[in-house]
Amino acid sequence: MTIQAIVTAPPYAPYLDEIAAHPAVCGFRLNTVMPLRNGPSEALERLQAFDQPLWVDLKGRQLRVLGAAIPPYTEVRLSHPVRVETPVDAFFSDGKECVRVAAVDGDRL
Repeated sequence: MTIQAIVTAPPYAPYLDEIAAHPAVCGFRLNTVMPLRNGPSEALERLQAFDQPLWVDLKGRQLRVLGAAIPPYTEVRLSHPVRVETPVDAFFSDGKECVRVAAVDGDRL
């Protein structure tokens, strides 16, 4: 069995040429959440220079929990406002925790 990896690495890392040359590497992944000093164009050009396929991880409106939250006894702040009919179940920790959401106020459950 041959293992291949698509590598997520900071686009400004000085060791990218070593990663690109590794036989297990079959591409680079640009995480669009990563801060970029001069925007995405520079980072994309830099990663494309290593002659590996390039994957761009577009986050879009992916919902994320902001800050620490310990359900069910506190509000949970989200990355953007949502609308849902309540009460509704919400799952956390890869589905291991389930809480009943009683109310939603914009970005707060």
